[in-house]
Amino acid sequence: MEVELIHSKDFTFKSWSESQQEITLGASKELGGEGKDYRPMQLMLLALASCSSFDIVAIFKKKKLAFSDFKITAKGKRREEIPNIFTEIKLHYSVKVNLNGETFAKYIDLALNKYCSVRAMLQENIAVSFTHRITPLS
Repeated sequence: MEVELIHSKDFTFKSWSESQQEITLGASKELGGEGKDYRPMQLMLLALASCSSFDIVAIFKKKKLAFSDFKITAKGKRREEIPNIFTEIKLHYSVKVNLNGETFAKYIDLALNKYCSVRAMLQENIAVSFTHRITPLS
């Protein structure tokens, strides 16, 4: 899996998915950005919410459950000191489905704690390395 970010201007970068969908990332106004684009930590919340929701949909499909109006709200609380990592993430799942709350909670738990790769990654100490290339300005 690979992604590429291309600097657009100041604190704005653009990325394209394999399906050619563009995502624009930018900094908050406090950091000098325009404050109108996705910020990296918002994408972390989005990644967790979408990963777990895909798994829940897979469970619904496997159980042949019809559903509609599926929505997930993700709220993150960050610590003050740098790096400003999340100290708490609250996910709220809402869906129209013929299912009791206890069973739905079980499906959410399975999605988050067994199937969701993003959730598992947030619990791991991941090795990150880098390479670089510099081209002199002409």
